[in-house]
Amino acid sequence: MDVKPLFAFHPGRRFPAYTVTGGECALECRHCDHRWLEGMADAKKPEELWKKAQGLAANNGIGFLLSGGCDASGSVPLESYLPTIQRILCKTDLIVNVHTGIVTENVAKQLGEIGVKVVSADVVGSNETVRNVMGIDRKASDFSDGIKLLLDAGIEHIVPHICVGLDHGKIVGELEALAAIKEIFEPKALVLISLIPTRRTAMEHVDPPSPRDLGKVVAEARRLFPETFLLLGCMRNRTTPGLEEEAVNAGIDGIVNPSAACLDWVRDQGREVVKRDGCCALAGLDQA
Repeated sequence: MDVKPLFAFHPGRRFPAYTVTGGECALECRHCDHRWLEGMADAKKPEELWKKAQGLAANNGIGFLLSGGCDASGSVPLESYLPTIQRILCKTDLIVNVHTGIVTENVAKQLGEIGVKVVSADVVGSNETVRNVMGIDRKASDFSDGIKLLLDAGIEHIVPHICVGLDHGKIVGELEALAAIKEIFEPKALVLISLIPTRRTAMEHVDPPSPRDLGKVVAEARRLFPETFLLLGCMRNRTTPGLEEEAVNAGIDGIVNPSAACLDWVRDQGREVVKRDGCCALAGLDQA
């Protein structure tokens, strides 16, 4: 039997992340509190995004993640950027991976109309987590219902993202999130990330998910989606020993910026490591 390779994704400068809200977010989620926006490049005006895209295209860029903070309803405010996204898609060869938050019907429809192919969609499986961690008066089903809107809009490549341990490091709703996705469609790619205890947030001192907990979620994802490209995303706690190796053992196909130790371990298992530039969400788009 052929041994499957492990794909190592490296976004780097060829696939940066831009935030449409700068460091601002209307939410005060207990796990983030807008801190992770600080690592993204500002694109607070559509014209700024166009200029960044031009520079990226001129320097052999592959594409970019377009994200940002959320409004009070849990949606990333993308409406004013839609004409610019369309311009970028028409005038360059860049791939735009749009992170929507809880997508609205209007935005989903317009993303389809302007030709967006890749959307990264958060999925949460617990109503309590939505209220207690994100602090918004929404339901877990609002996230999965957004996938239905994106499918109805004709988006080719919807990549669900599930954060393992989002609720204070515990497994609360992750398996339900997988089940909700299964009821809707078979994604070409699915990304699992894990809680990072972040300084200056309410979860700074919580214990992150253990390798065993992550492995449990990966194994269930593998069972439900045997043909889906399963990925361990860039947002994960890198100080937890054995996290990457456990994910590989449980069925992960690719890892973003894997550690050297993990790659050595994979090769010791007789598996090939295949490097890919760009965002892991593109894996199913090009079949890696």
